[in-house]
Amino acid sequence: MTRKILAFLLAVIPLNFSLVKADFILSPLMDFSGGGWLSPAETTQLQGANVQRGISYNGASNELFVVDRNGDNFVRVFNGTTGASNGNLDLTGLITGAPGGTFPINMIDVGDDGVIYAANLTTAAATNLHVYRWANSAAVPTLAFSATTGYSRTGDSFAVTGSGVNTRIIASGGGSTGVALFDTVDGITFTQTPANIAANIPTGGLRLALDFIDSNTAIGKQTGNVFYTASLNAEGNPASTIGTAFNPSTLLNPNENLLAFTLTSSIPLLATLETNSNLVRLYNASDLSNLVLLGSSNLTTAFVANGNAVGDLTFGTLPDGSLRLYALNTNNGIQAFEIQAIPEPSSIALATLGVVGIIARRRQLANRKQVS
Repeated sequence: MTRKILAFLLAVIPLNFSLVKADFILSPLMDFSGGGWLSPAETTQLQGANVQRGISYNGASNELFVVDRNGDNFVRVFNGTTGASNGNLDLTGLITGAPGGTFPINMIDVGDDGVIYAANLTTAAATNLHVYRWANSAAVPTLAFSATTGYSRTGDSFAVTGSGVNTRIIASGGGSTGVALFDTVDGITFTQTPANIAANIPTGGLRLALDFIDSNTAIGKQTGNVFYTASLNAEGNPASTIGTAFNPSTLLNPNENLLAFTLTSSIPLLATLETNSNLVRLYNASDLSNLVLLGSSNLTTAFVANGNAVGDLTFGTLPDGSLRLYALNTNNGIQAFEIQAIPEPSSIALATLGVVGIIARRRQLANRKQVS
């Protein structure tokens, strides 16, 4: 009977079960290409040297978006559960040639409302950063932003948060001493705040990895360096845009170049990817100076050198509250994970008592009916 009760309990506790504390585990998304890894050998859409760098996921539509410049410019769309191809985004109006930057399209992210944004890469201060916007995966893109940022290089890293008029976009690069921050008054077109230089962050400190902790705080990293947070200021006052360095050296490996951040069950999670090994790590990031390693995994069976240490990670929440993580290490395909919450033993015990109580109460009622 105890085994049956426990099995029932584990079946009915949902992933988004409210917990004061919890551990989380990384599990392969087994339906994704039959084991959680979509390798370059399985699809021509992930082949080519150093050309797939940006990835994002929309849980509501269960679509995974990957920027691909192999032979031309594409945004590939994959089924988030199986990894099967769902075609490409429409790139009508994409600015190419020298006005389009070094790469006409490089990084991508999805807002909380499912709107898709992607940016080019500029490596000259006089070249415009272009940010494109798709209302959904079937839409034709519009130009959400097109102007110089004041940095010599922008678009190596890119992130979006919020929805509608509360959408915010950040971008950085090798020549940036902070982040370029973009806001909107209509949810369609964006303007850059006047100044986004973050004190205490070195040039290029946020080049390879960038994400939002919340709408007013960014987190990012550079190859072999510590990671930084940056307070974002809508007024563009550099004095209040302060960067803080974090170096939990006992856990964070210098090759954990890429990162993604999310908040689930009120617990902040930080995921990292080692670009020289394909190893993915998941941390409890409640205290950035004392990360707690929750688990690590590498679903790949081969490794191809990624000399530029580029790629991307993305979390995604499905409508039922379940959480996923996708990791793109350039030249090495896509790893897909489920992130499952494991309740504390005390939480399980309390829930078990509740289930036992329900069962006992039902038996009492059944016995009374039989006696009557």
